[in-house]
This record gives sequence, structure tokens and C-alpha cells, in this order.
Amino acid sequence: MGRERTAMSGLADLSADAIRLFAEAIESVSREMRHNVPPPRGAPFYALDYAPGDLTPLDVLSSRGIFRKYESALHIGAGLGAPARWWATHFGCSVLGIDISVAMATVAGRLTRRAGLAGSVRFVAADAATIPVRDRFFTHVWAGDAIGAANSPAALREAWRVLRPGAHFGLRVLAETPRDEEEWCRRIAAMGFVDVVGQPAARPQISQVAQLARRRLDRRLRELADPLASRLSGACQQAYQRAEGVEPTIVVFARRPA
Repeated sequence: MGRERTAMSGLADLSADAIRLFAEAIESVSREMRHNVPPPRGAPFYALDYAPGDLTPLDVLSSRGIFRKYESALHIGAGLGAPARWWATHFGCSVLGIDISVAMATVAGRLTRRAGLAGSVRFVAADAATIPVRDRFFTHVWAGDAIGAANSPAALREAWRVLRPGAHFGLRVLAETPRDEEEWCRRIAAMGFVDVVGQPAARPQISQVAQLARRRLDRRLRELADPLASRLSGACQQAYQRAEGVEPTIVVFARRPA
């Protein structure tokens, strides 16, 4: 089942210095591109901060429940924060992102401030199995690699705990066979969730603008002529290629009973 931890899988195990360097390169390339090509709405960094390169499939996670200014969402396994920024921009909700990596959470906050979204999106370093939030706080919880990779009943219990009664849960994970999908649905239902249903996740469609941004990012890292930048370039390529792979992914939806 799920083997990756965050939306920027392949980068999560890099050093804090490498992650900071990556953020600096993303910011630099994005500033340069804005002179000629406006960024997509909700993707101020041209999806360089999101390995699949296409944020639009994330909208399916928002197809349950009502989104408005006063909704509070949690993203488990937030990585560099691209999905949280996308959701806040498109749906008006406030989002808390958690990631087990302190460096990832710190850089996600930095990018969010640069994007002018600090008022509605914030990040903390935390384990999915011990979320530092009071009971019944969120109207939506979204999760993916962080729970799938850990294969952790404790993480599912935490998702249940922090959801309000009647609130919605969405989990995106790898499912190589129909039996995998059935097993995930069974586990989620065993936690007490209702209306549990799985469906295939949409494949990302990388735009020409996103492809251009990736080429410029790789060129920027190579121009630095630094061993750390060189390793980072390789890690980026691996993360992007893995995200574009053909592994079958599903989204499982559920709801905490009212």
C-alpha cells in the first residue's frame, strides 16, 4: 500500500539545508517567471512545490461537505504546503498542515507567507499519530502519503478524533488491487466512519507552464555548481518522475457520524 510520505516524496529525507535551498530556488524561479507568465490561481509557485505538477485533481477531496470562510481543514502530510495553499485559495477555508519533518513545515510556512496566505494557512511539525489539536476541531481532514506509508491505525484514530461530528475525511493512497481498496475501506469503517466509498484518483496533467517551470528550476540548481544543489536536482527529478508514474491511486471518502 502507500509507500510515500508527502506530496514531495523523495525530498522528505533531505537535510534542512537542502530543503531551504530548494525553497529559495523555487522562489527565485517563480519571481522570474511572473514577469512573463502569471502563475495559476492557487499555485503561486507554478506547482514546483508539488511533485505531481498538477493541483486540480485535489479538488475531488473537496467534493464532500460545504466550503466557506469559516470551515477549518487539516492536511496530514503537508510537505511544502502546495495543497493547503490551493484549497485555501479556491475554497476559502482555513487550513492547518502538519508534516513530520520540521524543515518541511518551516519552509511550507515561509512559502505561504511569500504567497500572502499566512492569514488562512499555517503549518506545524507533528506526527500523524499525535496531532496537537483538540478534539472535534476540524470540518475536513485530508490525508495521503503520511497515513498510507505509516499504515497506522493510530493515525486513523487521530483523524477521527479531530473531526467534528458529521465532518468529512478524505484519504488518498496507493491501491494496487481491488482487494487493497476494500482493505482501506474496511479499516476506515472499523474506526467508526460511515458513508465509506473509494474511487480511482485522477491522473495529474502537467501543463506546459509547469513543465517550463521545472526546466528552469533544474537549470537554476545546476547553475549553483554546489554539491548540495546537484543532489537536490537529482532528488527533484526522482520525485517528479515517481509522481508521474502509473501506480494506481485511490481516494477513499468517509464521514464521522453526526
